[in-house]
Amino acid sequence: MAALTSASLCLLFGNRIINKLQRLQMKQAIRHDGPQTHLKKQGTPTMGGIALIASLFCSCLLWANLSHANVWLLMGTCASFSLIGLYDDWGKIRNNNAYAGLSARSKLLLMLAVGCIILGNHASGISGLPSHTRLTIPFVPANLLQLHLPTAVYWVFALLLLVGTSNA
Repeated sequence: MAALTSASLCLLFGNRIINKLQRLQMKQAIRHDGPQTHLKKQGTPTMGGIALIASLFCSCLLWANLSHANVWLLMGTCASFSLIGLYDDWGKIRNNNAYAGLSARSKLLLMLAVGCIILGNHASGISGLPSHTRLTIPFVPANLLQLHLPTAVYWVFALLLLVGTSNA
């Protein structure tokens, strides 16, 4: 039901949000040193992720068990990475320049810092999460395959996963 709610909210309000972004002149600035195929994206509305994140949050607030620490960790992670993206996009829009947002290095360092805070919260048990570094493989029964990673390896893997998936 949570996925259905989130998808429905995106379908219901996504076009309205995109139209509003277009009216506000929130348009994509294109880097001229990139591939020629990207030039057709010039003028495409940017910051459409607002619709996705808003629908995710509404769905979580409606359907998730808000007493569970993982829910708040997920929402905090999404909010943090979204704010970094919003700040990056806003810099590009404000200056009408694809180079005016965060530099790739700054964005990566901010995302790594957020990832370390999230993992530090996880490791310290502040969130109520276990402090183990066990990696469970999705769709495989836990008693069949679990990897127990050294802490340093777990942190590197988790940081790559957080930063990589948010940039994919």
